[in-house]
Amino acid sequence: MISVIIGTIGLIISLFIAPAQIMKTLKTKSVEGISVATYYLLLVTCSCYLIRAIAIREPIFIISNFVGVTLTAYMLILIYKYR
Repeated sequence: MISVIIGTIGLIISLFIAPAQIMKTLKTKSVEGISVATYYLLLVTCSCYLIRAIAIREPIFIISNFVGVTLTAYMLILIYKYR
């Protein structure tokens, strides 16, 4: 039970990380100073975690990593759009 609570807290916190950068990028229409390599590594990392979460059928991690993959992919699109 405690692991579900901790996982949920982590999910909620992670929902605030990428959107902040996405909102700033959309507002300023600038990606100056943002490392594309960091986002590629984050995409690979979240994808690997998502595959593992699916394999062990852990819903909270499936959701959080799916959201992570989606937001990271969107940020990469913005990076190329505003470069």
